[in-house]
Amino acid sequence: MSFNTISNSPYPLHSMDFKVAGDKEGITAFQLDIKCEGLSVQTMERALEQARVGRLHILGEMSKALAEPRPELHPKVPRMVTFNIEVDSIGKVIGPGGKQIRAVIEDFELANMDVGEDGTIQVSGFSTEKLKEAQEFVMKLVEGGGGRGGGRGPREPRPEYVGPPAEEGKTYTGKITGIHNFGVFLEILPGAEDGSTPGLEGLCHVSELHVEHVRNTEGFLRGMNTDTLEGETCIFCLCILEIVCSLLLIRHYL
Repeated sequence: MSFNTISNSPYPLHSMDFKVAGDKEGITAFQLDIKCEGLSVQTMERALEQARVGRLHILGEMSKALAEPRPELHPKVPRMVTFNIEVDSIGKVIGPGGKQIRAVIEDFELANMDVGEDGTIQVSGFSTEKLKEAQEFVMKLVEGGGGRGGGRGPREPRPEYVGPPAEEGKTYTGKITGIHNFGVFLEILPGAEDGSTPGLEGLCHVSELHVEHVRNTEGFLRGMNTDTLEGETCIFCLCILEIVCSLLLIRHYL
C-alpha cells in the first residue's frame, strides 16, 4: 500500500519515505529513505506516478489563486543587490570614520551595506527602487561625483560633536551604536546631556576586531565569552590603541 501526504511528519510503520518535488514539466528534486532491504521497480513506478498526479493537482489548485509569479516581491521580503567597485575607491565609499557608508545606509533606507576588501559591495533592503538608487549613487561617488546624501534629496546639516577631541593613545569605553558586516560604530565620547549635539563616533573596522578574518561581525560579537572587547584600531585617524566595549551593550544592540 502506498499513499500521498504533503506533511513533513514521517509515518512510523512505513517501509519507504519518498519525497518528490517539481513543476508541471517534471521532477526537480527527490529524496528517498527506506527501511526494507530493497524496492521493486513496480513499487518505484507506482510511487513516482502517485507523486506526479498529486503534484499536478496541488499546482492546479495553486494556479487558481496565483496563475504566475508576481513581478515584484512582497514589500516585507528583503532584497539584495551586489556590484563591484575598484579597490582604490573603497575609502570613498566608507568615508572618514565610516560617515559616508553610514549616510548611504540611512539615506537610502538600507538594512545593511557590506564593503568587501576586493571591492565587492552588497546592499540589502526592502525597496528595489532604493537599492537601485543606492547603487547608482555609489557608482557616481567613486567616479568623482556624488557625496553625502542622496536618497531623500537635500538634507539639513546634522549637529556636530562639540566636545573635547579624543586623545591619541588613551583607552576609552565605547558605546556601540551600530553593528554591520564591515565593522562596529562606537561612541567613545558623549554628546550634550540634553541631546542637542551628538557624541564623538568612529568606526572600528572588521579587520580590527581580531587578528584573524571575521566573516560575521554580529556572530563574532555574540559568541564572545568575555566581559570586554579589546583591540588596536584607528578612529578618525587618531591611533586609539585600545577600545573596551561592554558586551551588555553589544547584546542590547544585537
